[in-house]
Amino acid sequence: MYQCYQNNLVAGNESFPISRIIGENLLHLTTWLLAGYLLWPLWLPFGLPLLTIIWALLVIIIQI
Repeated sequence: MYQCYQNNLVAGNESFPISRIIGENLLHLTTWLLAGYLLWPLWLPFGLPLLTIIWALLVIIIQI
């Protein structure tokens, strides 16, 4: 349970340690990189990994 709810704070402020934030972001980054790596050899027209490029663009668009 979140600390703000445990302490009955009405404002609902959440606080997380920076290590948890960095760890979760690294986990997301790892899964995105793994997906791009696995897509790399699937479709290579003109020697370019187009599925990986499309995947990277989608990840960037969705995250921004």
